[in-house]
Amino acid sequence: MRFFIVIIVVVLFVVMGCEKSGPSVFDQAVIEQTPPVEQSLSWSTVTTIGNHSYLPINKYGTPYDYRVEILQVLGEFEKQHLEFQVTSWSVDKQQAAHGVSSYIYGLWIDHKPRN
Repeated sequence: MRFFIVIIVVVLFVVMGCEKSGPSVFDQAVIEQTPPVEQSLSWSTVTTIGNHSYLPINKYGTPYDYRVEILQVLGEFEKQHLEFQVTSWSVDKQQAAHGVSSYIYGLWIDHKPRN
């Protein structure tokens, strides 16, 4: 009886692990057109101190929901600030939990002066 239960549990784990969780960059069928960055983007809200900048996003959702927009904002930041070389960045976010929605507060960008 125990053997039968162990087999069922193992089969369930294998089936659950084989589910496709979403689109992948390796899927040839997933081709996205990247829309232009919103015209209402206000660079006056960016805070820069030393080698660090904070860009407020303030949108409900996950970073995955706004992946294209986040990358466009990062690209636009690099175009607007040719004097900086971006060294790293991260998303300031709130994970979804019981009674709490996912929320993106902004982007932290670390940079150094360009040589």
